[in-house]
Order: sequence, then structure tokens, then C-alpha cells
Amino acid sequence: MDLKELITFRTIIQEGTFSKSAMKLNYAQSTITNQIQRLERELGILLFKRGWDAELTPAGKIFAEEVDKLIAHWNFVSDQAKSLQKEEIGQLNIGIMCS
Repeated sequence: MDLKELITFRTIIQEGTFSKSAMKLNYAQSTITNQIQRLERELGILLFKRGWDAELTPAGKIFAEEVDKLIAHWNFVSDQAKSLQKEEIGQLNIGIMCS
């Protein structure tokens, strides 16, 4: 599972079809289909009922409820890793005394 597949899944939900998602993400429709098929294979579930519209399966609906959290967490971890590279992780405590 990679970030592109998660973003593609979320975009299909937002746009309603694979073809509209392909246009929005500037991908070929076959790329969208391949990404979803890889995601489905990895998860071991079907996310969409195949047809003109991208209708979620019951399992797809459950996964859809979590995809925004997965993407947010992925971005958080990526930002943390970048901060570690720059050694910007830590906490600075400053104390002052008033007279």
C-alpha cells in the first residue's frame, strides 16, 4: 500500500467515477484501475463494485471511513522523518524568574 493508491481511492470516492478521478489526478484511466487493483489485492477485499459509477462495496465503505486518517498519518510520519533528517525534533523548555 502506498500513498498514491490511498489518494487515488479517496479521489474516486470524491469524483464518483474512475475516469473523472483519472482526469483530476492527471493519470490514464488504466493507471487508476491498476492502483485500485493493487490496493484490493494487498487488502484482500474488493473496494468497488465494477460498473459505470464507482460504487463502494460494504468493505469499501468501511475502508473509506479510515482513508483520510491513513493519509493524514502517512503525511505526519513523512514530516517527522524529514524533521529527523534536519535534527529538528525535540523540545526546548525556557524558564524565567520574576523579581
